[in-house]
Amino acid sequence: MTGPIRITALYTAAFVAFSVARGDRRIVAYLLVIATAAAVVALVHRRHRVPTNVAYALSACGLLHVAGGLLPGHPVFYEAWLLPHVLKYDQLVHFTITATITVAVLATGLAKRPLVAVAMALAAGIGNEVFEYLSSLRYADAYVGGSTNAAWDLVFDTFGAATAAVVLLGRRGNPLARSVRLPRRVHVGVATPEGDELVV
Repeated sequence: MTGPIRITALYTAAFVAFSVARGDRRIVAYLLVIATAAAVVALVHRRHRVPTNVAYALSACGLLHVAGGLLPGHPVFYEAWLLPHVLKYDQLVHFTITATITVAVLATGLAKRPLVAVAMALAAGIGNEVFEYLSSLRYADAYVGGSTNAAWDLVFDTFGAATAAVVLLGRRGNPLARSVRLPRRVHVGVATPEGDELVV
């Protein structure tokens, strides 16, 4: 996983330099998030191999996150409308990250069932909202939004995780799911009194 590690280290260093130059102390919170995520991925990789393509996707999620919070906007890039009054950058990132986590959980074998993977991805999303709230107590300029923003974050977290699970369930011929092994459907024949066979 040297490629994803180098890319993550490179953009992290770039954003540290960018934030220091702007006097943006919020970089501390983002460094904590990146460090925690990297530690979790390293721990998982030690016990369950993380596929290289999944590691690159997780690294990209980290870049989307720090870019949204540290690049200037109104007041930060997270608040930018990609589709006016329809889709914010923030919402797209929440969708992308939970979808990626769902795939990663299944690809590494941390969970065998898509529903469990969805639950784990949503738990990560909820943990992020808690961290954002605590950050807002420490930094007045945290720009984490109010309860409406948090609610939409969770909606897109759910949408992203559920979408990934549905795509993987219908994975035949789907390149997104080549690294993911889902339990095979068991064919069980049950005879009915009429002599027909029910397939489960």
